[in-house]
Amino acid sequence: MTPVFSAFQYKKLNFVLILNQKKINLISKEEKTAISIGHAVVLKDNCIGCGTCERHCPSEAIQMVDGKPAVNESRCLGCGACEYYCPARPMTAIYVEGREIHAEI
Repeated sequence: MTPVFSAFQYKKLNFVLILNQKKINLISKEEKTAISIGHAVVLKDNCIGCGTCERHCPSEAIQMVDGKPAVNESRCLGCGACEYYCPARPMTAIYVEGREIHAEI
């Protein structure tokens, strides 16, 4: 008799099989936060000076200088939290520019 799986069980089983074949490399939280996939770029003309980007940056790479954000590119992970929470519209004042090759921090 062939076993019957629900859609969830089937997806879970496939995930486990892929893990067993080592097609997905699991990394720790510390390793994940040490990989930079890009860096934030500020458009000072669009900035309203609210500081939201600084408050939401998980790596503390953004500091407010004279009411405008300044990005420390060596600390920036490129996660996009600053861009996501930026209230400036229709164009955000900060965006993430991706790297072709991920960099180690």
